[in-house]
Amino acid sequence: SGDGRLFVGPDNGLLVPAAQKLGGVDAAYEGSRVTLKGEYIGQARDAAAGPDDWGWYGLGAMFVIPAVQAVAKYEEFGRPSITTAVRNRAWTAGLNVYPNGRNLRLTFDYVSRKIGGPGVRKGRLLAQVQARF
Repeated sequence: SGDGRLFVGPDNGLLVPAAQKLGGVDAAYEGSRVTLKGEYIGQARDAAAGPDDWGWYGLGAMFVIPAVQAVAKYEEFGRPSITTAVRNRAWTAGLNVYPNGRNLRLTFDYVSRKIGGPGVRKGRLLAQVQARF
């Protein structure tokens, strides 16, 4: 069993100047072992000619054993009418470890990111502790 969600339409939850138009679509499925999420958002500015800003990501996660979840994510963001210097392409591979239930999570991620066009790819290891009270 699991829960799913699909949203399509303008994103009214963001505060943006009136000269910008946002739109997006996202979908999510969260089951007992597998989670899938994705989102696309675009932005058009009345004052800027050229291609719209855009961004998207896809994420998949799966519990390999009850206390360990493997996670993979890919994301891209671009503002081509402004500059290619801010184009961001990144992938993440990691593990979420739950040593004592879901109130404590240890995350271990490797993020590989390329910014700009063509850009240089750089990697980083990240670790984090999250506690829910």
